[in-house]
Amino acid sequence: MLFAYSRFDTSDLHYRGRGDVFVNVEADLEVVDDGIVLCAWKSFPVAELAVALRTWKARPEADRPDFEFLSLSLEGRWPLRICRAPGGWQAIDDAVRIVRGAVRPAAEIDTAIDDFARKVRAESVRTAGSWIEEFFV
Repeated sequence: MLFAYSRFDTSDLHYRGRGDVFVNVEADLEVVDDGIVLCAWKSFPVAELAVALRTWKARPEADRPDFEFLSLSLEGRWPLRICRAPGGWQAIDDAVRIVRGAVRPAAEIDTAIDDFARKVRAESVRTAGSWIEEFFV
């Protein structure tokens, strides 16, 4: 699984508060599994997603619930969930009500999350300045 982004944008980021950062650090986002785009969104709150994914990943695997993302800037819950499945975790897109991704071991999902969060953090620092790092801890 891969969380990929393009067109990273902080142009609407005018304040240094958590809400402003989470709403206004955006990029076009794709979630890809084995070369297949599971879902794609324009101007998605990638900093907020990166922090939410890292928070979820920080829990011991046995205690992790399914990953669901409730965003400050999205109406309702993000339709893509990462759900426990026999042998690991699987991406499910509720918008189309079908399982989209392959079952992946937790370590593979965790690596994808770490890679995504590291890149979003680095791009945020590059475009907004080092002050923004505090939101990625």
